[in-house]
Amino acid sequence: MNQIKISINLHKIERIILTIHKDCGAYAGSKVFKDEEEEYLHHLKELKKASLIIKRKFPKLKIKKIFINLKEQKGNWQCFFKEIK
Repeated sequence: MNQIKISINLHKIERIILTIHKDCGAYAGSKVFKDEEEEYLHHLKELKKASLIIKRKFPKLKIKKIFINLKEQKGNWQCFFKEIK
């Protein structure tokens, strides 16, 4: 919250982007979820919770929420982004 406040004051930011990614170690990775859908729904809930907390403190700030999914296919990594409304 302090970093957001500093960015608003110093740089006059009007929006932020919150991201979370599949297989995040902060949540013990993908292995703790029964499947990809459960993991996605969990992260969706976390993004929405964080957004509400930030919005209460900074109501004028626009917040974009992004779920990131990295997939390896034949040795190449692909990155998929899904914006959460």
